[in-house]
Amino acid sequence: MKNISYRGFNSSALTFESEAEFTKGAPIGFNSEGVCTQAEKDGAFIGICVSVRGSLVTAQMEGFVEAAYTGEAPAYGWVKLCADGNGGVAVSTEDGVPLYRVIEVDAENNKVGFIL
Repeated sequence: MKNISYRGFNSSALTFESEAEFTKGAPIGFNSEGVCTQAEKDGAFIGICVSVRGSLVTAQMEGFVEAAYTGEAPAYGWVKLCADGNGGVAVSTEDGVPLYRVIEVDAENNKVGFIL
């Protein structure tokens, strides 16, 4: 987004089996069998997809990530973000949705950078 990069900050990733198709930057969740799934619309997510290899998905679980957003542009600071159901995130006002530290917003390209 900018000439400054926050990638690598406190970065932590895990690889999971998945039955869903993912794209890089999509929020992920789990089903009741412990299989990686796409996070449900308006729901919380546990990480962001950073790699796909066949049925394996690597998700960043901590650190700085970037994702596409829909709807209103997130503010800087602590913001409730949920999955938008289309492979991105959206601002939420619902109870139970986690707060994330938003440190980059690219309104021109609908991208947000935040700390998981």
